[in-house]
Amino acid sequence: MLRALGMAGLLALTAAGAATAEEARLLSVTGTGSVSAAPDIARATFGVTARRPAAAEAFAEVARAMTGVLAAVADAGVAAADVQTVDLSLSPVHAGGGDAPLRLEGYAARQRVAVTVRALDRLGPLLDAVARAGATDFDGIGFDVADRRALDDAARAAAVADAAHAAEVMAQAAGVRLGAPVSITLHGGGRPEAVYRMAAMDAAMPVAAGSISVTASVAVSYAIE
Repeated sequence: MLRALGMAGLLALTAAGAATAEEARLLSVTGTGSVSAAPDIARATFGVTARRPAAAEAFAEVARAMTGVLAAVADAGVAAADVQTVDLSLSPVHAGGGDAPLRLEGYAARQRVAVTVRALDRLGPLLDAVARAGATDFDGIGFDVADRRALDDAARAAAVADAAHAAEVMAQAAGVRLGAPVSITLHGGGRPEAVYRMAAMDAAMPVAAGSISVTASVAVSYAIE
């Protein structure tokens, strides 16, 4: 009985050793792929701030000015679905401090909207139009591509190709034959990065569109013979 158990244990250890040896015959590499494309949409954030002695007066002034700003946005051909209010605030404004006591001077009201522009040649004229309509705050512009999936897929394919090239070079250097991929793991998701180049879109407000770059990284394990 003891001999039988001993043989069973030996067979189990032998099988485990064989599995470990089989698992060890892998070549693991990482690959990185990056692709760029010209942006075809822009998101601009702007709005109105007003200070008045009474809270209701500040709110009313912002409402009046934003009505004109939103009308300018609509006149520029931006669809209602591409305009979103992202901030509406009211806060007291104090004066004094230090040795002087704080006193309430009035209230500041603010409203901001984020606007998606799907025709970049309209971006410069839009910014000029909303400034003339009464916008007082401009909080930046971001560029992107509408079809992100195509850009992501291209970056992932480039990353796998980069990994395959690295694996082939390493296999040749090690004197082994490269087999099929055993596993492929995507590391995170590629985020678009804007690469800016000056390109005047409008004489009134030149805007740098540049390009959008997306990077993907993969880890690939290949069987080796």
